[in-house]
Amino acid sequence: MNTNPLTIPYQAYEVEQPTNLRGLVMRYIRNWPWFLLSLALALGAAYVYLLYQQPVYAVQASVLVKDERKGISEQRLMKEMDNFTESKVVENEVEILKSYSLMDRVVKNLGLDVQYYQKTPTYKKQIYDESPIRLIVESPTSQLYKEKLEFTFVDAKTVKLNGEIYPVNQRINTPLGQLRIFARKPLNDKLDPVSVSVMPHTSTVEMYLAKLKVEPTGKLSTMLVLSMQEAVPDRGEAILNQLISEYNKEATVDKNNQASSTLNFIEDRLALISGELSNVEKEVESYKSTHGITDLSVQAEKFLTTVKDNDLQLNDVNMRLGALADVERYVQSHSGRKGVAPATLGLSEPILTSLLTKAAELELKRLAS
Repeated sequence: MNTNPLTIPYQAYEVEQPTNLRGLVMRYIRNWPWFLLSLALALGAAYVYLLYQQPVYAVQASVLVKDERKGISEQRLMKEMDNFTESKVVENEVEILKSYSLMDRVVKNLGLDVQYYQKTPTYKKQIYDESPIRLIVESPTSQLYKEKLEFTFVDAKTVKLNGEIYPVNQRINTPLGQLRIFARKPLNDKLDPVSVSVMPHTSTVEMYLAKLKVEPTGKLSTMLVLSMQEAVPDRGEAILNQLISEYNKEATVDKNNQASSTLNFIEDRLALISGELSNVEKEVESYKSTHGITDLSVQAEKFLTTVKDNDLQLNDVNMRLGALADVERYVQSHSGRKGVAPATLGLSEPILTSLLTKAAELELKRLAS
């Protein structure tokens, strides 16, 4: 019998060679001037960028929301079972803080649609409280949103706007619209010029809403952190403080509306119940008058008064009967013997009283003899 030997296919394996670290380093170290030049260029570009770029600051504020659904407690479990329990939800308060209406009032109160700049050696720096003037736009034209307004200061009462001189602290008519310029500090010709840009109100509100971030500090936390990045830290702080103030005002108005609605509901229900009771009382009165029924309380009072009078009369009659019984016993038992005449207490008959009085006198004389 012929048998074929078992054949195993040949496989080639690549043997990993140890890395020549020295050769690798020498390959790159020969190009060290290029690496050094690239590093220097990168640092120089970063320096120039920072030199011509206004820094941006992170501003934060915190708000505590009383949310009864957060936290694990017996009280929470009981309230979760009540579908009519009204409580604040952190997620809802986040949406309220990021609402357009709140930011709209913040922009109006702080005048954020008007931004002020001053030149520095490298860039135009945004300013807020440092601005010597405040511009209020009353009736703008479309051109106002496209141009930069350049203010220079002539004296304490006048400024130069785009080459034209205007008074401060009063309404002025310009080619860009009707404006008001208020001095926030004493003006003089030594103050640095100020550039002003005006943005549409809606665009300003949307811009700050995009900057605003509202996040809870944790899953079971009711603390909300409001943050935004702002070129002027004082302005960012003022925005967050004003936003919190408007939020608190909105919460107060909401509570007052709820209280007013509840009060109106209670008053309506009381008026309805009062009307129903009045109708019921009229029906009861009509029924009593029809069937000759008087007030039960009055009847009960009259009955008690009658019972009391009857008791008094009964006691008086019993007292009289007792006195007469004493007189009868005296007459029957003391016809021929000495004794004491009975008392006249309780007797109202004048003749009988007179006879008993005489009998008592005679008894005394008899006893004395």
